[in-house]
Amino acid sequence: MTRAAASAARRPASRALCALRAERGQTAVEAALIMPLMVFLILGIIQLTMMQQARLMLEYAAFNAARAGIVWNADKEMMTNAATLSLLPTLNSCDTLMGTSQPFGRHRPGFLETWIKIAAITKATNFIDDQVASAERTLSAAIPLININGLAPDVGLIEVEALNPHREDLPRAEVDFDDIAHPNGAIAKKARDLNRLTVGVRLLYPMKIPFANWIIHESWLAAVGGVQLTGPLWASKTSTGASGGARAAAVHSAAESAYSGGGLSAVANFVLAGKLRREIGLISMAGRQGVYLMPLRTSYSMHMMSNVYQKNLEASPGVLIFDNPFN
Repeated sequence: MTRAAASAARRPASRALCALRAERGQTAVEAALIMPLMVFLILGIIQLTMMQQARLMLEYAAFNAARAGIVWNADKEMMTNAATLSLLPTLNSCDTLMGTSQPFGRHRPGFLETWIKIAAITKATNFIDDQVASAERTLSAAIPLININGLAPDVGLIEVEALNPHREDLPRAEVDFDDIAHPNGAIAKKARDLNRLTVGVRLLYPMKIPFANWIIHESWLAAVGGVQLTGPLWASKTSTGASGGARAAAVHSAAESAYSGGGLSAVANFVLAGKLRREIGLISMAGRQGVYLMPLRTSYSMHMMSNVYQKNLEASPGVLIFDNPFN
């Protein structure tokens, strides 16, 4: 075989090798472009699935809180304990009693450790909320020209409240649950409303999946604050072109303005009134520290199976009621 013939025989092989190398380079470029989006989709699906599971557990917690309330005279502490116990699997592991040891010296908490930790956090945060709310009501009554209700952050991890009835709805300190016709002179429909307990449960759910948690958190805060984000999810920009840390600062500042009620329209202020506005302030401040919270809430109603005590109920927002020590 001549040299020219050998060279001609090698040309197809070299062309095939060059084409193969080009295809490999194209595959690498395509993978580099698609991989970030695929990773986010997978992590986002996992995080959203966990949030849906937390939502279902929250509905179960509201059911148990209402069931505890109807047999314990709408006692808030008993309802909170029932809701906390129901939400333990959502917040930490509790598949064993005392916990287990894992490789590399790690410890997986059990039911007792999780219960003590979550119950302590819930009681402490609810105590702070109760004291702040009491101070707000007292100062608002003392200085009627200044309305400070709702200015303090709502820090309760698990918050349980009776949405119906309210304290001012009861005609006296105790209403019989089985006298639904005319209890204490009330009309029949009013009597049924007084003996129907509606319990609301709110959970500040901590999102734990890396990357997906801060993207979902920041996107939600941007929607609340009215900030428009454009571009890829992992490198989005505001309408003013801010990106990275400046974008995050703009989003959090807009959300915190919703918390304080400044710079928003009357419609936005109405939608974000009350506890939601206070939650946004806390959620934004926690997000700045790398803790990404999402408020989940639901409610459940049941007919009372024990007498309704006025002292166990909460007053409607804006209604100031002082307890009677002789009642």
